Amino acid sequence: MILFPFWHRNESLEWAANLPEAPFFEVLTEQIVSLSFRPIAQFIAWGSFKLFGISPIPVELLNFFIFLLSLFIFVKYSANRALTSLIILLLTTLYFSVFYYNFHLHGIFYSPILLLISLSTIPNINYKVFFAFGIVISLIHPLGFLILLSYLINRYILSQSVLISKLKFLLLSVFALVLFKVFFLPPIEINLAAYKDNIITAFNSAELNGFLKPISLLFVFSILFNSRNDFHSFPKYFTAVLSIVIVYSFSLPGLLILIAVSLYTAYNEKDFISIGNIIVSTLFVMYVESGAATKTAPLLFSLVPVLSRKNFTLALLEKYINRFSVTLFSISIITLAILIHLNINIPVVSNLVSPLKIEREKTVQLKEILNWYQNSTYIDYYLKLEKDPVSKVGLNINTDRKTIPPTFQIYLDSYLNKCSEKKKINNQTKELIISFGIKEPLNKNILYKTYQPTAQWAVVQLNN
Repeated sequence: MILFPFWHRNESLEWAANLPEAPFFEVLTEQIVSLSFRPIAQFIAWGSFKLFGISPIPVELLNFFIFLLSLFIFVKYSANRALTSLIILLLTTLYFSVFYYNFHLHGIFYSPILLLISLSTIPNINYKVFFAFGIVISLIHPLGFLILLSYLINRYILSQSVLISKLKFLLLSVFALVLFKVFFLPPIEINLAAYKDNIITAFNSAELNGFLKPISLLFVFSILFNSRNDFHSFPKYFTAVLSIVIVYSFSLPGLLILIAVSLYTAYNEKDFISIGNIIVSTLFVMYVESGAATKTAPLLFSLVPVLSRKNFTLALLEKYINRFSVTLFSISIITLAILIHLNINIPVVSNLVSPLKIEREKTVQLKEILNWYQNSTYIDYYLKLEKDPVSKVGLNINTDRKTIPPTFQIYLDSYLNKCSEKKKINNQTKELIISFGIKEPLNKNILYKTYQPTAQWAVVQLNN
């Protein structure tokens, strides 16, 4: 309600430029857009563009539906539905910066990954069914291959059946690994410093640069003190205090401690499926050079089974949960979302949500600018962004995100080459400059300007 709908952002512009005109066979067999090879993702976007034009809204709605399906599966097959629902509500509400990108076309398609993680938690799911889902989802996003491989290996290890059954699991695992290596795995360069930087930046973004660090630690404590007897356990108190000291002394995200405690707990519970999902999701955050909070979405989903198992601390909240309280809470959340969408200032909340609103509003401004440009007399001018986005800026509330463009120059060029009426950029000696986050557009060279309440002015001006 707050952020729907986004227009195209980052490489999504390249999807809109290249996919609509691509032949059907090419869509399924070639990497048409920047990113890894994702044939089914390309097919979904291609079909949407063919049916509804280059609007990303149909794919946004599809991603949202798949996300809801993932939540439904988590709750339906949980041993404690009320507690699992509560944990999912807390994770998706508190770490909202992680999940908001799941719903718009950004070349990502994380929602199917979340669906695969939720399917892996179904007790005694037929491995053939899971394998089929895994292959399909892997062709939407390659992280699916690693989750599938982790699941099959765990089922192979845990299988107590005869050798021939173990052999089936082993062969399927090898098959999934070979597919991933041949078609999807880029060359790996070991860079431990970069891996550390990727994890710290992404986790800090997920915690809104420290604002949610206490929340992560509270989840840690809820796992440590998972029964009445634990409240008298000195080692648990020592671990809790040590976690606080480590996180704040070394300025580390609390999610790091939450991962460590979750892995230890899952190991004690012999929950190797959750261990595999957590490790694979963490490796994904580590390897992908982005620093975006949304990269941690699969990881947070992987923590749900661990947090919901015998969690005495969070279970204490259950006695306060009834139909009236749930209805009241839902009405409060919906009212809050409507007020924020109407740009009514709410202390603290509006400040936290503002980076997300800025990102959405800038995509709207970019759409309006491109519509103006393609129908203007300046179509033979080169349209240039004043600056390129800076990677790893996260969602820092202290960063002036208003001035950061919603896409890169290479994607803008690709879009204009394919989608402008003249089908090419005619003259790069004459330039128009796009600037975002302008407080007062007073420059006399301004040709076009568009305003959004949070992102302020975006302007197009002659480059003299």
